[in-house]
Amino acid sequence: MAFQGTAEGTVDAKGRVCVPAKFREGFGQQNQVMLWYSGNAQEPFLMLAAREEYNRVFRREYKNAQPAQRAQVMRKIQVNSEPVDLDKSIRFGLPEKLAAKAGIRREDKIFFIGCHTYIEIWQLGNWNAQEDGAHSDEDDAPVRLDFAPDPEWLFDSVEGNAPAQADAEEEAFAP
Repeated sequence: MAFQGTAEGTVDAKGRVCVPAKFREGFGQQNQVMLWYSGNAQEPFLMLAAREEYNRVFRREYKNAQPAQRAQVMRKIQVNSEPVDLDKSIRFGLPEKLAAKAGIRREDKIFFIGCHTYIEIWQLGNWNAQEDGAHSDEDDAPVRLDFAPDPEWLFDSVEGNAPAQADAEEEAFAP
């Protein structure tokens, strides 16, 4: 499952988002996926991924945290994520709590970015401001969890070795 490219869309009046056609194949036959907030107020966006990718990120963040911080990391991830159901049109209801954190409202234009194993969803105005450099002051950037895919995982998935790594990570995870 590789999500690549960009697309624009709109949140409808009922608060639903339709996954762009170019990304639909990446979810296969799944009818439930995970949506979570980036955790960064200067780059406010949501991430949409298959449950397996979300679980992989969760395991990695848990393992990389200092033992005394693991409970805090687990809470931060869980409070900023929700499963969402995909309907037959590959639409999902946008949870208000997560949408508010990302600055997304009903009938807003949104911007999708395929990031290989997940999709970023931005409020279009926030994306344009980001592209214009409005949030480029790295000295003031808050610390955030690293939700990006591991480079090794990225290349392993291209070479077809992802299941072996996923099995090894599953065995190593002990909440």
